[in-house]
Amino acid sequence: MENSPLFDGIQEEWEAKGEAKGREHEKMEVAIKMLQLNLEIETIIKTTGLERVQIEKLIKQQGN
Repeated sequence: MENSPLFDGIQEEWEAKGEAKGREHEKMEVAIKMLQLNLEIETIIKTTGLERVQIEKLIKQQGN
């Protein structure tokens, strides 16, 4: 089964999803550090590519 084209396609899809999730997590970590440095939200958006809603959610989480 591991040598079938179907398995290869599924494996590639899982790997791509995992990599995307890892990149998103890394962006969030960078945004948290930028918030801790009191950088402006617009700067964080431009630097990380995250959306304002995501950053505002991080701000709320950091407040707890």
